[in-house]
This record gives sequence, C-alpha cells and structure tokens, in this order.
Amino acid sequence: MGDDKDEKTEWERHIQPWLNEDGFLYELKGVAKAPCKDFFILQISPSQVIFRVWAITSPFGNSSLSKLTPEKYTCSYEDFSTSYEIRGGIEHRTTGELDYLDLLLAGQIDYLSRLDSELQLNIIRYLDVMSVTRLAQTNKCFRNLCSDDEIWKNIYKKSNLKKYVTPTFQSIAHSQGWKVFYAVISRIVKADNMSGRKSFTAESTRTSRAM
Repeated sequence: MGDDKDEKTEWERHIQPWLNEDGFLYELKGVAKAPCKDFFILQISPSQVIFRVWAITSPFGNSSLSKLTPEKYTCSYEDFSTSYEIRGGIEHRTTGELDYLDLLLAGQIDYLSRLDSELQLNIIRYLDVMSVTRLAQTNKCFRNLCSDDEIWKNIYKKSNLKKYVTPTFQSIAHSQGWKVFYAVISRIVKADNMSGRKSFTAESTRTSRAM
C-alpha cells in the first residue's frame, strides 16, 4: 500500500466491512508451535502488523513482573516484507502464517473465510466431493466446516452410492456420522467393483430374498 492519503483512504474504505469489532482486518491468538510454548497475539490493523509475545518460562525458575510484559513488534505494511525481526518471530511460532499475511497485505483478502459460518455451509453444499475434500485441506476453519454432517449427507444423496446401500447398512450414518459412512461406502463399492463382487448392495439383497 502506498503512503499517500488518498490511497490509504481507499484501502481503509475497501477493508471496512471486513474489520472485526476491535478494528482489525485479521487477528490470531494462540500458543506457539512446539518446542516453543509462548503465547502470542498477531493483529493486522488497517495500516500496521502488530505481534505480541508472552514468553512462557519454567514455574521453578526465577520470575519477575517484567517477564509478564509481552514483547511487542510493529511495522507498516510496506516494511513487513523486509522486517526480519517480526517475520522471524511469526515464522518461529506459527505454521503457514507468513504466506497468508503476504497475500493479505498485498490486498488479496480471503473473503470466503470471513462470511458467516451458516452462509459458508450453504456455499459448500453446492460443491462436489473432490472440491469439499480440497477445501478442507486449506485451513483448520474449513476443515471443521467441511466435516459438517449435513454436508456429507448431501454429498451421499447426490451420489450414485444410494443404489448400493440397504436401509440397515445406512444406519451406520446415524451412529458414526455421514462423513464416515460415505468414506466406508465409497471404499467398499470401489473394492467390490474392482473384484466384481456385490456383497452388500441393495440389488444383491433383493435377489437373495427372492431366492
């Protein structure tokens, strides 16, 4: 982002609908990845990157009030790409955040992840199974959303797997969930098709009853 007032105003106007209640475009709180266990808060304001770190020390070691004060790193959007101190601190304590931040500060806002979760689910319901699987691999938020039971129930109902399943076999979905049920059925159907067997299909069940 440039330094002139007009461009900043345009940027701030652009991101205004996506700011949280505290005025941040992005905010992440958590515990650093192992072996470091520091607590951190990463915040992106309309003009700055802010990174605070609380160092976690042994309860048996010497402690002082000064250690309770977080280390604070700040830099502008323009300086973030070359600010090795703040980038190093983020990379040391997180996984994949630097790539996400570089895209975000370049203006590539992840709009889908910022929508209401119910609206996100409604959009995901229109995706095919391959797209849902790929979306689940993008981040933790979408992994949780793409595991929603109704999503996989809908995928199953739109598939051709229904013709293979008896009502009794379908009861697995109610005890194990539709995602597990879909995965199990898909694997069995694939194995049966490869071997030429139809051990559990609705068609074979009807045939055996008729006999």
